[in-house]
This record gives sequence, C-alpha cells and structure tokens, in this order.
Amino acid sequence: MSIITLANGTCFEADSERTLLDNASASGITLEHSCRNGRCGVCKARVRFGETRPAVEELSLSDT
Repeated sequence: MSIITLANGTCFEADSERTLLDNASASGITLEHSCRNGRCGVCKARVRFGETRPAVEELSLSDT
C-alpha cells in the first residue's frame, strides 16, 4: 500500500492493483477525469516522487 499526496496536501492510500483514480474514489476523493482510462488526458498529473505504471497503453499521456 502506498500513500499518495496531492498538490493540495490531501492524502489517500493506494493499492497497486487499482488505478489512482479508483483508489482516490474509494477514499472519498474526487479527481478530475473524463474517460476513466487515461486516454483523454484530463486526469494528467505530475509524479513528483515514486513511480507509476500504465494500466493500459498510454496514447495521450506522455512521460513528461
């Protein structure tokens, strides 16, 4: 289990078997999104520490 800290200081636990969006939702936190699978890019965020892995091939999210 990892602890995710958002830019506004809000924290939530994240299970590596679920997406960040699903983990946030399970913690009662609403993150901006549209397509729910990362293809539209609305949920794009910067990872400041740690690592992520794509759940599906990323078409709209770049490494930057």
